[in-house]
Amino acid sequence: MARSDEISARRTYDKIAERYHNARANKVLFFNEFLEMPATLSLLPKLKGKKVLDIGCGSGIYATKLKQKGARVCGVDISPRMISIAKQEVSGVDFKVGSVYKLPYLNKSFDIAVAPLVIDYVTDIDRALYEVNRVLRDNGSLIFSLPNPVTQSTERLHKGRVAETSRVFHDYFKEGMRKQLWNYDRKSLGRKRVSVSTMHITYQTLIQSILRNGFVIEDYIDVYPISAGKKSDPKAYALTSKVPWFCAFRVRKTNDR
Repeated sequence: MARSDEISARRTYDKIAERYHNARANKVLFFNEFLEMPATLSLLPKLKGKKVLDIGCGSGIYATKLKQKGARVCGVDISPRMISIAKQEVSGVDFKVGSVYKLPYLNKSFDIAVAPLVIDYVTDIDRALYEVNRVLRDNGSLIFSLPNPVTQSTERLHKGRVAETSRVFHDYFKEGMRKQLWNYDRKSLGRKRVSVSTMHITYQTLIQSILRNGFVIEDYIDVYPISAGKKSDPKAYALTSKVPWFCAFRVRKTNDR
């Protein structure tokens, strides 16, 4: 039986699949194109000839880049509509509908796994990391990103053009699902904002789960926007060059779980 977090994520992405893919394909989503994705990709080792699992693959944006780097790629996502688009858009990749809690692959099938902006939809991080450990080969790597847990506990003190980087804290230590409104680029995703439920966890919970599930941390990035983002969206660039919006990890499997 599907869990509530899976049902929520599936409904959200089935609903916005076409608009989301068009926005990503046209590179208009600042926080993805100029912030999170460059940082996550920078943590990848050499991929030529490696078998890579793209977890939360969506419409195949990451899978395309992984394939271009010489990887043999499989993609899995909870959204059937996203997988349908991925199959239409990307050739040579084995895409499947599936859950991070029960990945549809055999033990020790992959050299590397990537999970960009996936962990923040997961309520049981231990179970998710256990599954990733299971499908990774010995010394395999997992590269993942998520919203910065500290910044995620704040909101803007002022709205509009004034003091965008002034923020007020809520309860950092209170973990759980939190609703937010995504205000996408209007030309690509329409004027209606999308309500999304994501999971807030502390750094302590995340790091302890990483270590408890057979991984060690090899690298970490406080994500900073690339310079091209300044021209694309000066306002977002100004904010994210002062506030750490995302973080990215590379962890390595050290033992089976």
